[in-house]
Amino acid sequence: MVESAVEPVLFPVQVCYASPEETLVIGLEVIQGTTVAQALEQAGLAGRFPEAVGKGAVGIYGRKVPGDRRLAPHDRIEIYRPLADLPQNIRRRRVERLRGQKAEKR
Repeated sequence: MVESAVEPVLFPVQVCYASPEETLVIGLEVIQGTTVAQALEQAGLAGRFPEAVGKGAVGIYGRKVPGDRRLAPHDRIEIYRPLADLPQNIRRRRVERLRGQKAEKR
């Protein structure tokens, strides 16, 4: 019986991170069975954006996932930063500012 070497199946994924200064999208080729955490390590973001890796949540196409989730072909891993403020507070301040501008015009 002759054994044949099985080549690992490679497929593409993307790792995305947006800092306040720049947006980064890294295309990777990973082997079947690679986890989210392994892909993040392979992307090498720790050296460039140390604040991003390990602290924030990660997701695939907008849904949070754990680091041990196995990747599928064409997954887009997104690294989420914490919010600077709650969206309702931002809207409230914007409305107050607009009301103040209208009052000044009168």
